[in-house]
This record gives sequence, structure tokens and C-alpha cells, in this order.
Amino acid sequence: MADRVAAANAALKEKRGGGRTSKTVKKPSKSASLRPSAATGPTPAKAPPSPSPGAAPARSGGDGRKRRGAARGSAAEALQRKTPVTRRASRPPTPAAPALRGSKLRGLLTEVEDVPIYAVERPAKGRARSGAPVVILIHGAGVDHRDWTFSFLDRLNPTWRVLAFDRPGFGGSGRSAGPASALPTTQARLLQKAAMAHDVERALVVGHSWGGAVGMAWGVSAPESTVGVASLAGAVAPWSLANAIKNGRRMQSTARTALGAGGMRAAAMEALAASFEPEPMPSGYADHLETDLRPLSGPAAATMADVSTINGALALLTPRYAAFERPVELVYGDADTILSIDEQGRAAAAMLPNARLTALPGAGHMLHHTKPRACLAAIERLFAAGCSSG
Repeated sequence: MADRVAAANAALKEKRGGGRTSKTVKKPSKSASLRPSAATGPTPAKAPPSPSPGAAPARSGGDGRKRRGAARGSAAEALQRKTPVTRRASRPPTPAAPALRGSKLRGLLTEVEDVPIYAVERPAKGRARSGAPVVILIHGAGVDHRDWTFSFLDRLNPTWRVLAFDRPGFGGSGRSAGPASALPTTQARLLQKAAMAHDVERALVVGHSWGGAVGMAWGVSAPESTVGVASLAGAVAPWSLANAIKNGRRMQSTARTALGAGGMRAAAMEALAASFEPEPMPSGYADHLETDLRPLSGPAAATMADVSTINGALALLTPRYAAFERPVELVYGDADTILSIDEQGRAAAAMLPNARLTALPGAGHMLHHTKPRACLAAIERLFAAGCSSG
């Protein structure tokens, strides 16, 4: 009887797998389960995509974030691939520097007050004249340094060193948060410090449109290192309420349209064409700016903020003009539909002790493209005065 009970217990234990003599089967590892078996053939599961050459191995989790980050990095690299960029910053700036189109130019990035500032430089050809100023170009609203590189920069004397900056929030320059970032005085301070980091000791500042306000703010805040200021259809004096409302509504409407999906190209083309009236926009200008490829939120938001604050900022800036004794060239078209020669050029000439006004009959707002000779003559006069005073 005891023998039959022992045999039954042994059989039950063997059936449940509890026997110590049963063969142990090792659980396959995860990596092994992904390898195809010779018996079953390749696994039907879709294999993960192969990493690009030189890429770091993928980690578990966060794959979507990694792919998006890689895409942004690839876009920035693509923009900078054509251009040698010199960085003078404690850490890499976040904006992508726009691609340059000429071998004569090189990109410069520096960080000022935690804001990356981008410029393109055209070095002086040959031996630079001792004590010669560096020509600083400051663009207007809604564009970046490429407004200068379309044709005007190549017209400047090749023996001059030239820096064309991207104002904060445009092109390759960053922008700090807060309303102060839209003030001409704030932007002038950042660009001036960036210029000093690029070994600019004496500056001849040229500003177009909104950049004219930055140019004047630069001059009055640093007269000892500024040989003169050229305002090419610049916003350098407060204008009437009617014109302030008209310009503000036009620029803000354009900026809002640009923020809408699919509206960037059409809105930019309309605004660019209007800025040249009554003269035609040069062929190829819009394509040179690459307006449909630039980030939508940055330039549009910066333009809205700048246009909203400019008139009040000029009301605070113009009282400082009386003490600025450096020469100022004021070049304006009498058919400008954006900034009136009476409210800007003639008003500023009456406030500045050493100003010269050039009125161009039938000319509109984009003088450096439509009337380049008059603009060049004004800059050449300032350069000669700066060399003689140096």
C-alpha cells in the first residue's frame, strides 16, 4: 500500500513539473528573440530604421523628441553649410545663421547679454587705411541683413570693412523677452557691443527705415566711437498720429497674415512691393530674401513689437539730438509712402546741429535699391570726414 502511495505522489510531482530531475529551459534574452531563427526564418516584425552615418545609438524612450531635435539640427547645419561662421560666444547660439551667397562674405556670431547677435562681414580689400572707420549696416522692419547683400553692399568701396547686422529677432540674431527688446536704444546697445567684440573701434553707422532709429540711438549713446550716421529713409523722428496709425496697421496686418498658415509668401510679396512704391521692386529681390523660408513666428512677432513701440521711443530719443555733434546724412525720397520726408528728414535736420538733408524727387522708401548713387555719396562724405577726424 505504501509503495502504491509513494508511486502516485512521484507521478503527480512529475506531472506538475516540480521534479528536480526535469530539464531546465532558459528564458531567451530580448536581444536573442530579435534575431531570426534558422528554423523559422526572418521575423515578420518591422526592423527599426538604421541610424544615419555618424549618428549616436538610439536610446529607449523619447525617440520622437530625438528625431525632431535632429531635424532642427539638420536645418541649421544646412543653412550654415555654405558659410564659414566665426563664433565668439560662451555657448552656441540657438538661431540658425542664414546662408550667405557670396564668397567675399563671412558670418560672425557673438553673444551679448545672453542674446546671440549675427552679422555678415565683408573684409577690406588690400591694406586697410589706418584709422578708417568700419561701415555698419542696419536693416529695417521685416527683413534681415540680406536686404543689404542683394546689391548695395557690393557697391560700397571695396577698401572699406563692412559689417551688416541682423537686428535682434531677425535673421540669425536672437531676441530677449520683454518690451525693452523692441526699443531702438536696446538694440543699438546690443549691436554696438557685438561690433566691439569684432574689433570695431570707430563706426560709420548706416540705417534704413526702422534701422535709422537704431543708427541714431547708436550715435547719441556712443558719440566718441561714432564718426557719423547715415539715415536712408530712416525713422528718426516722431510722426503724426494719422501716419502712426496708418503705418502701424499696415505692418501689423502684414505680420499677422504672415503668421497664418500658408500666408507667408503672399503677405511678404505684397508688403515688399508696397515698400518700393511708387518705384518698382527689382527683379529677384524677393527670392534673394528667401521670405517664404524664414521662420514665421520670430520675424513677424518682432516686427509687430518694433512697429508698436517706435513712435514713443523716438519721442524719448530725439531730445538727445541737440548734443550730438557728429555729422548726420539724411537721405529721403519726396514720394515715400511709408515715412514722410517732412516728418522725418526735415524734422530731424532741424533738431541735429550737423545734419545734411538730401531730397530725391520721385523716390520712394527703398532708396538704397532704387537710388543707390545718392546713398553712396552720403556715406562717402561721412567716411571722408571720419578719416580726416581720425
